[in-house]
Amino acid sequence: MKNSVIFIIVLLISTSLFSQPVKINPYSKSEDLKSGLTISQDILQADSIITFQFISPTDSFINKKEYNTFDEQNQINRYESWTWNNNSESWRKYAGIQQQIGDTTIITYNNWDADSGVFIPTGKAKLIEQDQYFGYYYFYYMPSNQTFIGQSKNEEWFNSEGNDSLYIEYNFNSGLNQWDNKSKTEYKYDTLQNLTEENGFGWKDTYWELNRRTENGYDTLGNLTFTIHYMGIFGILNNSTRYLFTFDSLNNRVNIRLFLFNNNQWNNERNTSYQFDDMNRNILILEEKWNANDNEWNNERKILMEYEDVEKSAKKITALSTKNSFFNWNSTSQEWIPDYESTNVLNEIGLSEEWWGKSWETNSETWRNFYKYSYNWNIENRLMLLQVNSTKNSEAEDWNANSKKYYYYNGINVFQSVSSELLKTVVLFPNPATDFVNVMQQTPKNINLKVFNLSGQLLVQSKLSGTNNPVNISSFNKGTYIFIVSDDTTSQSFKIMKF
Repeated sequence: MKNSVIFIIVLLISTSLFSQPVKINPYSKSEDLKSGLTISQDILQADSIITFQFISPTDSFINKKEYNTFDEQNQINRYESWTWNNNSESWRKYAGIQQQIGDTTIITYNNWDADSGVFIPTGKAKLIEQDQYFGYYYFYYMPSNQTFIGQSKNEEWFNSEGNDSLYIEYNFNSGLNQWDNKSKTEYKYDTLQNLTEENGFGWKDTYWELNRRTENGYDTLGNLTFTIHYMGIFGILNNSTRYLFTFDSLNNRVNIRLFLFNNNQWNNERNTSYQFDDMNRNILILEEKWNANDNEWNNERKILMEYEDVEKSAKKITALSTKNSFFNWNSTSQEWIPDYESTNVLNEIGLSEEWWGKSWETNSETWRNFYKYSYNWNIENRLMLLQVNSTKNSEAEDWNANSKKYYYYNGINVFQSVSSELLKTVVLFPNPATDFVNVMQQTPKNINLKVFNLSGQLLVQSKLSGTNNPVNISSFNKGTYIFIVSDDTTSQSFKIMKF
């Protein structure tokens, strides 16, 4: 529960889909980051994210710009995003600002007000994290009196082993100006800290009413062997569902049996079986549904999983399947019918480079490609580019680009740089680079290029006029270089890394 609440902060970083047919670093490093703090080289989160959306196979536009700044602990203290609105032909801006005060984190959510030209608060979250306690408060903003009003509150307590012991939800009563109880969950454990019982309550004016319970059982190895769910009405619990779990000699869960309680007895409902290969990897999941009329199990769905060779994937993870095939059982023809198939291409350390999915068209009995994700990683295993391709034509062999998202980790400020008209037409790629850096112009014109090392030494000076202008850096030592592009009215610097 605690992690799910903390994830709210992480959601501030998440974004939409992505694109543009050229690799880029069109945004210069800001000399004065909004946080005023130095960006650590160890930060794994992107500090800038640019999203391009395709409107045709060859034409795209910047759809979203995101920017993160960090505190001394490398935690995000500000997230800002600009999303392009085609209807109003303007940027819709949002900012999340995080502040740490002792054991309390304050996050303020803000939307841009075009009339006043400033960010206006929309809400605020307060997170309190102590040794055996975590609290999350949310307040919404009242513009009329410029105050924050309580809306919801969650509190969570932990035992000495760090496991949940009590979780309570509250709603704010604005009439009485107080927090009212809503629901709570109590947790019990055995001596090995296995969760044995979970009791849920709802608040009834003056008392807590028991409305659900979950009981778990374990074998001597700590494997979960059964789970029983009870549902309560007026504080009286009744059997609802039961799961039985079976394990093999290697502690692989090989079977899950689901029962429903009807007519004062437990009845078979669903059976799921798992098969493993000689490397202990799950290769088959078979789902069956109970047929009470014939008193037998009927096939329903199965999933086949394939894996890459261990020499390649074991460096990172051996259990990541590279191909999953889904089938549905046709009771009329008594055969398995393809439904869906996904393929995952891994690099040498097990990171995904490509993932694509296709679905089976029953009428035409053909596969239809519908989505492909491509991932580019740098040598530090940081995600640099995520491209989404899609196709709606089952006959198409080529993927149609949908969007691209670029990630930057070197203190780039995407908001200060886009004001330059020059930067709207010039992009530099790739970054990092090894042999060449391409200076690409969407609209060719005369521009000047200077390249400096971090000591201020001028290494390259040239005039460029073409659409694609390769700059040879193969003789440069590994490190960081500053590319300055200028025209008659403005200039812009780019930070490029040579590997």
